[in-house]
Amino acid sequence: MKKNVHRLNLEHPILSNEELLKIKQIKSFGWKTKTIDITYPRGRGKKDLKQL
Repeated sequence: MKKNVHRLNLEHPILSNEELLKIKQIKSFGWKTKTIDITYPRGRGKKDLKQL
């Protein structure tokens, strides 16, 4: 494995709040985490979603 390659393997693609919190607290390998808002207003439809 290359020195600059690190992976986070998950058992499932859906995370619980507890699992997400654990990931957010990872400090290994110099990793940094950031939470980004990917929500959009309800009821705006597919057209607006594509613009995101």
